Amino acid sequence: MARFPLALGTQSNKGANPMQGVARLVNCRIEIGGDEQRVKFSAEAVAGLTLLASLGGVGGVRAMIDVDGVGYAVVGRVVYQFEPGGAFRAIGGMPSDGLVTMSRNARGAGPEVMIVCDGNAKRITGGALVDITDPDIGSPNSVCTVGNHFVTSSPDGYLRASEINEGSSWDALDITQAQSDPDGLLRAVSRGNSVIALGQRSTEVWDYSGAATGFPFERTNAFRVGCWSAAGVVSAPVITRELVTDTIAWAATDRDGAYAGVIMLDGYVARKISHHDVDRDMVRCDDPSTITA
Repeated sequence: MARFPLALGTQSNKGANPMQGVARLVNCRIEIGGDEQRVKFSAEAVAGLTLLASLGGVGGVRAMIDVDGVGYAVVGRVVYQFEPGGAFRAIGGMPSDGLVTMSRNARGAGPEVMIVCDGNAKRITGGALVDITDPDIGSPNSVCTVGNHFVTSSPDGYLRASEINEGSSWDALDITQAQSDPDGLLRAVSRGNSVIALGQRSTEVWDYSGAATGFPFERTNAFRVGCWSAAGVVSAPVITRELVTDTIAWAATDRDGAYAGVIMLDGYVARKISHHDVDRDMVRCDDPSTITA
C-alpha cells in the first residue's frame, strides 16, 4: 500500500465545534517514521475486509470468539459455529438479550467455550451447546479465563472459579467477594495472570495463586475507579517502539459512580486516554449500558 506525506492532522479530535478540531482521518492510520526519517509522519491506507459468512438472527453480532481456527458467534439469540472457509451451522440459543461474554479454556480433549448472559451460563463442548447445571455457579453476569479456570462475576459482588479446564464443575468453596466497596460487580476481565474485577465505583485486582483448595486467586490491589458500562470494557494490546504489553481499557467512573473518562490500566494506575470530545459524547448518552467497546 502506497504511503504519502502527511499534510493533515495526526488525530481526529473534533473539538467542541467543527471549527476547533482537526481533519478526520478516514480509512487510514498514522505511521510514525521517527526523527531519522525524511518524513516524520505518513498516512497509510487501512486494508478492507471480504465477506466470510452471513449469519442469520435478529439483533446483530453480540459476541464472537476464535478457538483454534473455529469461530463461535452469538447473533441475536442464536449461537453459531463457523469454519475458516465460511461454512456455518446453528448449535443452540441464548434466552435473553443482555450483555454476552465468551471465554475458552485449554482442555486437552478439546477446548470448552463458556457463554454467560443475564445469569444464564452455557458451554460449548464437542461442537454442542449445553447448559451448565451445577448450582454452585450462581447467577453470573460475565466470564473470563485465567490459569485455565473459568472465572465469573455476579451482581452481588462474588467471583467464582471453575475447576481447571472443566466448565461443568464448580465447587461451593471456590468463591470470594470483592469487598473494597459494596458496589457489586459488572465485569470480570483477564489481564495476564490476573482477574480484573470491575464494580460501579471500584476495581480490584486478583492474582492467580494456584491454591489447591478454595478460591485460587488472591486480591493484590484495589482502587476507587469503577465501570460506567459493563459492555464498555476491552482488552487493549499496546505496541510501540519501546513497549509491547497487554492491558484493558474501559469507560470509567469515579468513587461516586459519575463518569470519569475512558481509561487504560497501566500497571495499577488508571490512566485517562480520552479527550474532551469523547467525554462529551459519553455524558450525553442517555443509557450508559449501550456503550460498547
